[in-house]
Amino acid sequence: MLDHIRKRALRNWRRQDTQLRSGKLIQLNDNGAWSWPMDPRVIVDNGKLIVGSVRAIGAFQTDAADPRWGNVEIADYDVATGTVATTVLHPHLEQDDHDAPAFLVRPDGRYLAMYSKHAVERKMYYRISEPHNALAWGPTLSVETPGSDANYAGNNDVAYISTDADPVTRQVH
Repeated sequence: MLDHIRKRALRNWRRQDTQLRSGKLIQLNDNGAWSWPMDPRVIVDNGKLIVGSVRAIGAFQTDAADPRWGNVEIADYDVATGTVATTVLHPHLEQDDHDAPAFLVRPDGRYLAMYSKHAVERKMYYRISEPHNALAWGPTLSVETPGSDANYAGNNDVAYISTDADPVTRQVH
């Protein structure tokens, strides 16, 4: 009986998926995960859609010996050409969807990607790209985060606040 219910649910899901989607389905990554705590998870710049994720290989810790396990990855989708290119931002970090990067487009056109392990250490990692190039990144840098909880760095949220901004309203005059 349970198998029959599963098959029916899958059939209904496929029907709904087809009805909700119009146009061609675009695969950005063959096995990437992300979660809600990091923002923005996706940016659009110069006609490119840039998406970060963490590669999942098997069960959480079972397949940690695989060198792709827990890679923090970036997919770069060129809207005009329809091509997707990917790169590894941080190899073998940790297989956890909370580790996916948040992005920021800096005023100089470089991207900031910020990410951390999930409740393992008080450290935030970040990298800065070449201008408008999500496939070329500078070295991995990190910062220790303050607090009394020895194992929690926080969420990977990034925002730009101009030095010209009003300290209360954050609006640039």
